[in-house]
Amino acid sequence: MKVSFGLVGIISGSGGLGGITIQNGRYGHFARMNPKGISRNDNIPLQPCQKEVFINVSKLWRTLTIAQVNTWNAAAIFPATGYAYYLKINLAYYKINASILIAPPTIIAPASIVLTSAFFILAAGKFRLNYTGTPSANLTIMRLFTITNKSAGARVPVHSQFRLITSTNLIAGAQTFDFSPWWYSSNIVLGSSNFIGVRLMDTVTGSLTPLQFIQFNA
Repeated sequence: MKVSFGLVGIISGSGGLGGITIQNGRYGHFARMNPKGISRNDNIPLQPCQKEVFINVSKLWRTLTIAQVNTWNAAAIFPATGYAYYLKINLAYYKINASILIAPPTIIAPASIVLTSAFFILAAGKFRLNYTGTPSANLTIMRLFTITNKSAGARVPVHSQFRLITSTNLIAGAQTFDFSPWWYSSNIVLGSSNFIGVRLMDTVTGSLTPLQFIQFNA
């Protein structure tokens, strides 16, 4: 650790000492506290960490009988192995149900949705989404996300900015669904560009469809 001080502060230096790191920035040298690293092993209430899920699901594979393993091998499509197919299904399923499917699920037609229009109801402080849904034989959940208050000309969202607002059952046919972006509904800026994103979740297999979105101006 090497540090030199001038009349008004640090004038040069490099390295770290006692949890403080000296770095050279745009406006000269500065000292910062070393940030605590993020533990990828930590759990959060709504989404078990990937490592924990993978370990648990992998361990449960070893509890299957030979006959059960053979059913996964038979269901897998080459070049995937039975174990790879088991992981593909059960990593998603375990997050929802905290258990695994012993046998491969029956392949059924997946659910789908077409987003037809959306707007913000200022007086009610709610979003309205119009869509046409096609559920599968399994119960399908519609998960709704939003991005709000972007510049009026924004037409393509940054997907990492979507925030989950609510979930509801997907209903067949043309539907209207109102929901509130509860933590900032009163702060929607008139004329701003906003987005509603939707993912469908199969409650039996745990599979999620790719994110679809629709843009509108408030």
